[in-house]
Amino acid sequence: MSDNKLRELGMRYIRHGEYDKALPCLDSLLEQDPNSEDILSARGIIYFVTGNYDKALHDFSELINLKPTKAQAYFNRGMVNRRLRSYDDAIKDFSKAVSLNPDYAEAFCDKGLTLMSMGRYDEAIADFNKATTLNGKVAKYYFYNAIAHAQIGMVGKALELHGKEYLLRTSTPRI
Repeated sequence: MSDNKLRELGMRYIRHGEYDKALPCLDSLLEQDPNSEDILSARGIIYFVTGNYDKALHDFSELINLKPTKAQAYFNRGMVNRRLRSYDDAIKDFSKAVSLNPDYAEAFCDKGLTLMSMGRYDEAIADFNKATTLNGKVAKYYFYNAIAHAQIGMVGKALELHGKEYLLRTSTPRI
């Protein structure tokens, strides 16, 4: 099967959530071209969503070695590290992602979630604030910020943020 056909087949399996069928396609493509960034990234994501965190960590680290300026690769590795509770490593990865892409609101949010997991609420609040400044239309950024404020006893601010989250969540059309 040609590379294009194999790629097309693998991506179709991914779109349909048939990860067990997609992996052999991606593995074959990577055997032919181990430096294929999009295939390495896709396989890493499959490993992550299927709970194979060690392999996901490996693929995202390989991707970072190939393309050290790719913010998404650091973000993805940060997600794996957070899931593995390697919080310091996750914070380093999220921090690198936002240094490469200062407008990466989702990376600020996930860094904030990691900091909350470590009990570092003031730092988490700063990252949630940055995320909402970058994209004030994402309800979960306000929700997490409200939780962090509540954790440090700022109940009034937590309620204000929860109100913003509620308004965004209920005014967003559902598809």
